[in-house]
Amino acid sequence: MRPLRILYLAPRIPTPPFDGGGYSIVHQLRDLRRAGHHVTLGVTNTSRHRATETDALELCDTLVMEDVDTSISALGALRALMISTEPYRSGLPPAPYNLRRFIHARLAGRLIDAVGTGSFDVIHADYLAMAWYALAIRSAVDACPPVLLRAHNVEYRILEHTAADRTRSWLHQRYYRLLAGQTVRYETAVARAVQGIATVSEPDAEVFRGMAPETPVVAITPGMDLPLVPRDLRSRSGQIRIGMLGSLEWAPNVEGAIWFVRQVLPRVLQRHPDLQLHIAGRSPVAEVQALHNGSTVIVHGPVDSAAEFLASLDIVVVPVLSGSGVRIKVLEGLANGCAMVSTTLGAEGLAVADGEQLLIADGPERFADACLRLINDEPLARTLGQAGRTCIEDRYSWPAATAALEQAYASIAFKR
Repeated sequence: MRPLRILYLAPRIPTPPFDGGGYSIVHQLRDLRRAGHHVTLGVTNTSRHRATETDALELCDTLVMEDVDTSISALGALRALMISTEPYRSGLPPAPYNLRRFIHARLAGRLIDAVGTGSFDVIHADYLAMAWYALAIRSAVDACPPVLLRAHNVEYRILEHTAADRTRSWLHQRYYRLLAGQTVRYETAVARAVQGIATVSEPDAEVFRGMAPETPVVAITPGMDLPLVPRDLRSRSGQIRIGMLGSLEWAPNVEGAIWFVRQVLPRVLQRHPDLQLHIAGRSPVAEVQALHNGSTVIVHGPVDSAAEFLASLDIVVVPVLSGSGVRIKVLEGLANGCAMVSTTLGAEGLAVADGEQLLIADGPERFADACLRLINDEPLARTLGQAGRTCIEDRYSWPAATAALEQAYASIAFKR
């Protein structure tokens, strides 16, 4: 393939990467440049994850960046319900508040100028929030390159699950139902407007094919770096350590942590009262911080090395109850040879099976039983950990993921 000129639109500068999406963005950008493609990065430098220009320039050949205040406020949410004005026409329905926070007039203008005066082969919109920029460019520029949406989740499904959460107030449930309805309309319109979609899992790809039957959709699972030395389960002579790792501000992770602590952990503690649960990840919200008690539940926040944290654990848990996409945390645990328990949804879209690379269990009682099984059967835990690493070696390499992404670009860039 000849080198391509790619306008890569991203919702934040993920250096260092602190969640699965950021990890994927960093590797995609670096691998695309290693393959000889010229990458212009158009990015919102968000108030929540502020980075420097130097951080961004490590990932691209040319940078178009603007600081954007994406903070959430009740007033902003209310205004989004009443005011639909956006700085440029995109041909899309009004963006719901969860996406509109990323729209910035100056960044849009600079990107339109860059495409209008430059020569690009493809626009890559990473995450649904960046699709608005891509389609605003297309509305403003006559000879606009084709657009590929890189969809890390089916966004409306996450909001529908949140809206169905009976632990939330009536007002919150009603608002999230409204937001989910706006998002499904918007997401469907985007899927029908772009020239291609690359999801991170086959189940997500099927959802998008239903939304937009005329749009080519391909599933490209992210790769995973392998630790130089496979993890070896430590002797269980000391305290048993269960752990979970992931962004602790992302709603599905927050929900899963709370569920595990309140409904699963007490069942495990009945058999092993000296056990500890360790929760690590960036930006723990108040609900996660409140789980910390200093004895059975330890909330660490961010850790310097995910591999070192995982190596300190006897069992890794992935208690995902909502969302979509592929769980980078599952791939990371497999790569590190961890004994792991996941929900069915947590393992969705991966080439794994219950009892082969990990244990899969749903519901508090079954999930607790699976944890106890690994605690009590160290040979099984070791066998699953070794099989998980082999799975990553055989199925989930970054070169393969990048080659598939290049093919997705070519399939739409060379049809013009």
